[in-house]
Amino acid sequence: MSDQTTNKPDSSLIDSTHLTALLQIIGADALNAIKETYIRDVQDKLPELLKHATTDNFTLINELSHSLKSASANMGLTILSKRYAYIEHASENNQHERLLEEVRSLQTLQDNSLTALEDLFSEFKS
Repeated sequence: MSDQTTNKPDSSLIDSTHLTALLQIIGADALNAIKETYIRDVQDKLPELLKHATTDNFTLINELSHSLKSASANMGLTILSKRYAYIEHASENNQHERLLEEVRSLQTLQDNSLTALEDLFSEFKS
């Protein structure tokens, strides 16, 4: 199975160095706009991914997981990005059981990652 992340502290879910560098390069307003776009993207795509995980629509699962993988990596959510990469790989290989295994705790990981992201952005404002 993939990384066990639900018991890790929130700070382990995010690459703060990556986001701190982005903050210095593009500024707080642009980074915040990217974060808000990411959150909307997750709110749109994650329910679809979870809904289709029990189907054999591997093409759609692949598209959704690829998009969420890339967006999560851009936000410094490396553990979450790896989980989406596992799902993407399973969909590419029509591995239904592996896909279901990876999706099982995805919602919790996504929620914890968003909390870590919000916590870090709160620190940026301080």
